[in-house]
Amino acid sequence: MSRLLIQCLHLFKSYSSIVLFDDISLSINEGDIFALIGENGSGKTTLLQIVRENVIPDSGKLYKASLLTIGYLPQVVHCDDFEITAREYLNEGPCSNIERQMSQCIQDPERLQEWESLHEQYEKLGGYRRIPLEQIVHGLKIQIPLLDMKMQELSSGQR
Repeated sequence: MSRLLIQCLHLFKSYSSIVLFDDISLSINEGDIFALIGENGSGKTTLLQIVRENVIPDSGKLYKASLLTIGYLPQVVHCDDFEITAREYLNEGPCSNIERQMSQCIQDPERLQEWESLHEQYEKLGGYRRIPLEQIVHGLKIQIPLLDMKMQELSSGQR
């Protein structure tokens, strides 16, 4: 028999007069594969937030196995310029910013201690372990042409 990881019993959640869900019950056992499907605004993200214990249900019970870790990648992308392509956005990550700062420091002998600190941050962020975007995208089963589309042309899920 597989181990019970998560159990939700009779969950109810609303925001003001808007009921997201009423009387949801589910069990997830070790080895289960499942999908959470629903229309926009139907409460999928809220349910995940409840399971992660970031949101409290109005009523119902949540049980989680001890020492269970839940990974979660939010769907919100913070982008200042939605005219850039996905490739440009991904190439402008925190490592790129640190690379620019390191380059400026290496030109000035007075800033070598600052370079050393930046270098430590760079290594912690995996700066030397960069993998080509196409390889990552292919591994995630995402179509490579999406990399060259503007951020504004992508759906929130594609972003």
